[in-house]
Amino acid sequence: MKFAEPRLYADLINLSYSWSRLANQIEHYVEFFEAIAESEERMLTLDQNTIANMTAALDFVCKKIPADKDSKELRKRIADELLRCARSGRHTLVELQKAGMTIVNETSKPARSGWFRW
Repeated sequence: MKFAEPRLYADLINLSYSWSRLANQIEHYVEFFEAIAESEERMLTLDQNTIANMTAALDFVCKKIPADKDSKELRKRIADELLRCARSGRHTLVELQKAGMTIVNETSKPARSGWFRW
């Protein structure tokens, strides 16, 4: 097959590539919004008191993080632990604070060396 314009053939290839990229982006957005919807659906199963307790516990625990250990990843681990705790039926502020402090204490422990282990 011979094209009258080589430029037309190149344009068709670029257009095909652009549509493919667009389809991939749309697919990623759909997955993203499905994940958000699933997350919101799970959050709706928690009552307002539990969510308030989780917020207060997260604030309390994050204030206890040593400055040299503070990171976005650690805060996410704490939030995930609070969510796991709440879903397991432990809804009180004290229970949630204990769960969050467990994560902080795990990261704050000094590394044990191989010397003098008993």
